[in-house]
Amino acid sequence: MHIVLGPLQGFISLGATAGGSMLVIDPSGAAMRLPLSWLDRLMSADDLIPGLFLFHISGFGSMLGAIPFSPRLAMLVQPP
Repeated sequence: MHIVLGPLQGFISLGATAGGSMLVIDPSGAAMRLPLSWLDRLMSADDLIPGLFLFHISGFGSMLGAIPFSPRLAMLVQPP
């Protein structure tokens, strides 16, 4: 099972950090062709807040979740 979960978490992490960074750089969403009408029900006027959430929570959260499934990285975070 860990053979599948590690790469899956890593793939999600790469996509979320890339998408989040694009939304932070261009909060209008034009670089990703996102219409602002998608944010009508949110309290945000642009895509900066969702971009920060995507970058930090989904991107780095998935990256930290992938560490225990990677044998080389798991050795670095194990206590002595």
